[in-house]
Amino acid sequence: DLAERAIPEALRTPGPGWTDDDGIPGPDDDTCLRELLRRSVRVCGVGTSTDIADVHRLGSVTEPRARLERLLAELVEAGEVRRVTVQGWKGTAYADAAGLDALAAGELGGRSRTTLLSPFDSLVWHRGRTARLFDFDYRFEIFVPEAQRKWGYYVLPFLLGERLVARVDLKSERKDGI
Repeated sequence: DLAERAIPEALRTPGPGWTDDDGIPGPDDDTCLRELLRRSVRVCGVGTSTDIADVHRLGSVTEPRARLERLLAELVEAGEVRRVTVQGWKGTAYADAAGLDALAAGELGGRSRTTLLSPFDSLVWHRGRTARLFDFDYRFEIFVPEAQRKWGYYVLPFLLGERLVARVDLKSERKDGI
């Protein structure tokens, strides 16, 4: 379809920001970072500022913590994100306001997931957060020397409902056909 019919005018109108080599305008950095943080909070459900920044790997020298904290504060002020206290956690945590509202309204109950998670699933890639949320120590040991492995070469976490309950070491014994 034509851009005029598919993309709202507000998104096609150049504003402050940047333009690419073809002169196509884009949003400013704060707008981009704010959207990444908004999405990160939604994905995490609840997390510290470090957890939230880590979803898109934003915590770095190029994106100082103070800037990310300021943008998170703007999302809180806008009502999209809420500051929350999580029992057993130090400091402030952030939660998705829409998710909290849906939970309070009983709209999130009844779903159950049972699955093996990839070692690259965002639920487990930040070890500290996984330990805080699930009291579950998980480490992808594919690059750990065999003698130092605790769980196995290609161990996957097993999600049962809302809990990580086990680790499964996938292994093939080719000579035995198992």
